[in-house]
Amino acid sequence: MNVTTVRSLTGSAADAVIVGMYPGNRAADGTVAATRLLGAWTRDALEAAGFDGESGATAVLPNPSEDGPRTVVFVGLGSELDVEGLRQAAGYGRRALPAKVRTVATTLHRIDLDGAVGAVLEGIALADYSFDTYKSKADSRPKLTVELVGSVSELESVITAAKVVTDMVAFARDLVNEPPQAKAPLALAERVASVATGHDLQHEIWAGDRLHEEKMAGLLAV
Repeated sequence: MNVTTVRSLTGSAADAVIVGMYPGNRAADGTVAATRLLGAWTRDALEAAGFDGESGATAVLPNPSEDGPRTVVFVGLGSELDVEGLRQAAGYGRRALPAKVRTVATTLHRIDLDGAVGAVLEGIALADYSFDTYKSKADSRPKLTVELVGSVSELESVITAAKVVTDMVAFARDLVNEPPQAKAPLALAERVASVATGHDLQHEIWAGDRLHEEKMAGLLAV
């Protein structure tokens, strides 16, 4: 996933934009410009689509204006939004995007929450997770470019941190999805050790006699 910034929606060349709405279809921070771009009919269109701004709700509308992205994805934020809810909302928005979309702008990161930018990037990236190890043909979506509308401070460090989080979440999901025969204790330990080595982390695998010496009867009994 590539990440860039764009000054405003009217200057965006993205195929689509993801914006957030609160219950009652009240615009979230940074979303007012998007609703103005669409025009006064936005509220009626959202109501006709059954969109209510509650968590998990999505609505995909065309942009009748000649300015900005051609498609607008509205995501519900619910009435008590926290950073985890924002991460989930970004994921809902990603999954609602039409398959042809290659570049998406968003204003979700402008919501006033600590860690909002990282949460949005993580939510969009994790929405693309799939477990393809044993498939003859992997399911894949085209690599997405994300445009963050407005300036973002320390963007590179946020991108780096978000990638570490999403990579490790994907790794954990892979372990969960593996069949039992691929998850013997030593095999799991070796996979984790491989990841640790790749990140220059010190590690030590305990097995056999070492577990007896440390009196780890519970582990030995498994």
